[in-house]
Amino acid sequence: MKYLAVLLIFISQLAFAKGDVANCTDAKGYTFYPNYGGVTPKNKKAWREETTSGKKITITNNNGQYDLIYSDTKRNQVFSALQEGAKISLISRTPTEFSLLVVFLGSNEIYSFRTADDGKFEYVHTMIRSEFIPKIAAAVGTCQQINFQMVN
Repeated sequence: MKYLAVLLIFISQLAFAKGDVANCTDAKGYTFYPNYGGVTPKNKKAWREETTSGKKITITNNNGQYDLIYSDTKRNQVFSALQEGAKISLISRTPTEFSLLVVFLGSNEIYSFRTADDGKFEYVHTMIRSEFIPKIAAAVGTCQQINFQMVN
C-alpha cells in the first residue's frame, strides 16, 4: 500500500512536470546542534559534515504558489512542503538566481537557486530549527534544471 501511495504521488508529479521550476539533488554541508534539547552530549555544540544522497527536491510554481516536493529514494517517501503546512514566499529574484523562504512552525529555511560562475546550476539551503531537536544547517547541492523564466 505504501508503494502504491508513493507511485501515485510520483505520477501526479509527472503530470505537473511542465510546472517544475527546478530539479535538484545531493546537498552537502554542515549542521550545528546547539546545547539544547534531545541531542546527545557528544553531538552538542559541534559542527559536523552531512550529505543528503538519495534525496531530490523539485520546486513547482502553480500561478505564483511555490511548493517544494522532497523525495527520499532510500525511504520511498515523498513530501510536499505545502501539504506539511509550510508558508513559501519568493524573497529575491534576478535573471540567474531566485530565493524562497520556507516557514514551518519552529523552522525557517531559505533555498537559493542560481547559475554558478562555471555555468552549472546549484542551490544553497540554510535552515534554523528551534523545535524538536534544534539545529542550524547550511548546504549546497546540484540542480539538473532551473527554469528562471517560470519564477514570477
